[in-house]
Amino acid sequence: MIEPSLNKGPDFNNPGFEQVKDLYEERREDYDKNHIENVPDKEVVKEVIDGIFDEELNNKPVPETSVNASEFSVFDNNDDDDKRRAELVLDDLVKTAFEKNIHTAIDMSFKTSNAYLIDAFHDRLVDEFYAELVKQNKIKK
Repeated sequence: MIEPSLNKGPDFNNPGFEQVKDLYEERREDYDKNHIENVPDKEVVKEVIDGIFDEELNNKPVPETSVNASEFSVFDNNDDDDKRRAELVLDDLVKTAFEKNIHTAIDMSFKTSNAYLIDAFHDRLVDEFYAELVKQNKIKK
């Protein structure tokens, strides 16, 4: 399990953001030039994040069938301490994605073996990257 830190918000001007921004711009340009349908910008950001997650999943070895599912960590949605710890971990993962490398952050989320955390992280990435692209005028709302 990743130990949460008390670091404050991400610095949105670093490499992880640049990676997603470039992929978003490429995909947006492809839609604008080669597709008839009008795809909302947030959906394009989601497709970019999905693609990066898929790439990371494809780089992982296939787990052995003898893996004991009870070994995996799962947060109890009714436990406030678990919710608070999950939020701190998610904050750190998002910060890593923006400041260092999105692939590193996704890999770190996979290492938790926590499906709730991985899914919540995916959703947060879509929301955070979309919001930052809007803030930096890469997407017009």
